[in-house]
Amino acid sequence: MLKLFRITANIFSFFLLLIAGYYLLTFNTVWAFIVFISAIDQLEDAYELVYNRRLIPAWLIPFDVIFEGILVVASSLMLIYSVIYYWWFESFTILIMLVVSLIILFSALQDLSEAIKTIAKWLISPSSAKYTFSIGRTQFKHYRRKV
Repeated sequence: MLKLFRITANIFSFFLLLIAGYYLLTFNTVWAFIVFISAIDQLEDAYELVYNRRLIPAWLIPFDVIFEGILVVASSLMLIYSVIYYWWFESFTILIMLVVSLIILFSALQDLSEAIKTIAKWLISPSSAKYTFSIGRTQFKHYRRKV
């Protein structure tokens, strides 16, 4: 049930970020591009929940954290907007927006915590694997520390 809830929230936030990116396109194209990439990231999160595999490579996980952070900020702003305007208008639309922003915020925070846990596992994982890389003629050996 929670998985279906998160899939729905990710797909809805994909459409919401597409609309926000289109709106930002007239003001600032750089932020619009970032919001569009964040929308694609939300669609990728829904794909991952459905098929249990990622479309983006594992080394792009730090960028996933950035895009989830953008969604947390966007849903927080939507939540603040709906709380402020609900006291004046008390319309059903504002109430729906309040509920939807809470759903998106919950899903984004869960995705963000999973991405941070993945990065933490990479940094702390006990592995004695040796990695060798070279720059020019110099070779470097890197050993991961054991915890």
